[in-house]
This record gives sequence, C-alpha cells and structure tokens, in this order.
Amino acid sequence: MALPQSRRTTLSFNRLNRWLAALAIVLVGSALAGIDAALAQTASGSIAQSSGTDEEIARYDDIVRRFGTSDDASSRVKVAEALRSKAMALGYSGYKAMIRANPGQRNEAFNEAIAVLDDLLRRFGTTTEPALRYEVAEALVDKGTTLGLLDRNDEEIAAYDDVVRRFGTASEARLRKKAARALHEKGYALKRFDRNEEVITAYDGVVRRFGTAKEKGLRAEAAEALFDMSSLLGQLGRKEEAIAIYDDVVRRFGMAGEPELRMMAAKALFDKAGALRQLGRKKQAVAVYDEVVRRFGAVSEPDLQEQVAKALYDKGVAVAELGRRKEALATFDDIVRRFRTSSHEWVSKALSL
Repeated sequence: MALPQSRRTTLSFNRLNRWLAALAIVLVGSALAGIDAALAQTASGSIAQSSGTDEEIARYDDIVRRFGTSDDASSRVKVAEALRSKAMALGYSGYKAMIRANPGQRNEAFNEAIAVLDDLLRRFGTTTEPALRYEVAEALVDKGTTLGLLDRNDEEIAAYDDVVRRFGTASEARLRKKAARALHEKGYALKRFDRNEEVITAYDGVVRRFGTAKEKGLRAEAAEALFDMSSLLGQLGRKEEAIAIYDDVVRRFGMAGEPELRMMAAKALFDKAGALRQLGRKKQAVAVYDEVVRRFGAVSEPDLQEQVAKALYDKGVAVAELGRRKEALATFDDIVRRFRTSSHEWVSKALSL
C-alpha cells in the first residue's frame, strides 16, 4: 500500500536529518592529520554546515585525487572520510532540492551520493583495517538511508542487512553499534509500509543481539529499540504487550547512570500509564504516574523534569476522572510548586484549571 505523499515527505525529511546529523558528528570529530593543512581545514570545517556547492565537492575530489592511491594507512582513512564528506555534500544538495520541491534535482543528487558511497565501498569494502572498517559501516548505513529517500526500499533494506552481516559480531563496540543502528533503520524502513510484524522482528533483533551489552552506545540502541517496539504495539492496539515491554525498559534502564537511558525509562512509565488509562485501568495508571514522580522528581535534567511535570498533570486529570477532585487540585498545585520558575507548558495548564 502506497503512503500518502505528505507522509512520505515527512518521513524523508526525518530520515535525511538523522543522516546529516550522524555524518556531522562522526566526521567533525575525525582527525585529518596526514592531509595538508588547507585541505584538512576544508574537510573538517565544512562538515557540520555542508553547503553542497561545486567548490566544496571539488575540494573533496582533490583529496581523493592526491591520496587515492596511497598505501599509507592514515591517508587511506582520509580518502574514505573525503568520499563520505562528498556524499554528504551531495545529500545536502538533494535536501535543498526537496525543500524546493524539485524531484529531478533531488533524485540526481541522491543518486550521485550513492555512487560516491559505492566508490568508497569498492575501494575499502574488504579491508581489515579497523578505522576503514568503520568508514565502510558508516557508508553502508548512509547508502541505505539515501536509497530509502529514493524509495528504493528493497535495496535500502539489503544495505542494512549487509551492515548486520558484516559487523553484527565485530569485536569493536562501535562497529556493533553500527549494526544495531542498521537494524533500527531497517525497522523504520519497514514501518513506512506498515510491515509491522517485520518491524517488530527488526527491533527485537536489536534487543536480542545487543540488549545485554555493557557499552553505553549499544545500551542506548537497545533502549530505543525496546521503546519503539512498545510504542508500535500500543499503536496496533496490543496494549498488554506494550505494557510488558515498557516494564522491561524500566527494569533495564530505570537506574542507569546515563541521563538519556533514564529518560527512556521515564517515557516508558509515562506511556505505560497512558496505555493503562486507555484500557480503563485508571487507578493503576495513577500509581504509575506516582512512580514517575518518585523515581525522577528530584532530578535536575530539564527533559526528565518535563516528564515529571507531564506525569503530574496527567495524574491530576486521571484522579479528576475518578471523582477525586481535591486530590486533582492538589496535584496541579504540586506542578506549580515544583516548576513555578520554569517555562513548562504544564505549569500554565495547571494554573488554568
């Protein structure tokens, strides 16, 4: 079943934004020693704000021309980085064409980006050098995302499967993280076409492969996969299954040291309470909102504070629906007391009641 054009466009923008952000983070952090200073400055300085200009692309081509046949390990890595930078610049050109509603230019730019990534894969796809293996993993994920933007969905999924096949059992955590991300992106791709059981299988694959990992990045991938799986189950009306997975998220990550993982746990509790309310189990929902406040009420992180404010607000609504008006008003007063100096919308909502 084809997606409506508006939904396809929204999904495309979201996926391209994730791709550009990931490229910026990886490449800005790369050391470009071994290339002359002017080229190094060009290659590193333009990543975060790629313009996709011909001049920019020519500079990346110059790096590849000058160092493309070098046997020096660091130079080979720089060539791979330059190729990925060029692909990103082309991708940004495609992004701008999407904004201008110019599908011809969009397709041309994205296809050129794929050709550049294929060049990287031809040059370095069989390498055993750790730094280059990472560039290959990144290129495969980027290629999959770009194929998806062109609606070449079977090829997109094949690219993600290739990442998992090559790197799913790698000894380096950052390569396994790329495999986890590829499985997640495969789930996003399948979701676009409502292939929901396959989406769940992909998310479950992330958890099954990486759910017991100790590394921070892999733990985050597992948490995100669990949360996305539970959200999908909730959307499909499979509330009890969703609740069980929300509980798993909290069990695994509720006491995590990483704020982003505790945030996943807080969201899981909040969404569990929402699912219980939808099932008519309002008293149980109120208890879960209380758990959000008990676990996270004293934190200083703004995102977690917002989850606490939302939980208190929805608790107030829930107890009001149960006829406990005084308790509802006390709950809204608690929001104002806790967050009076913040800009949370929940404070103004509480004050309006």
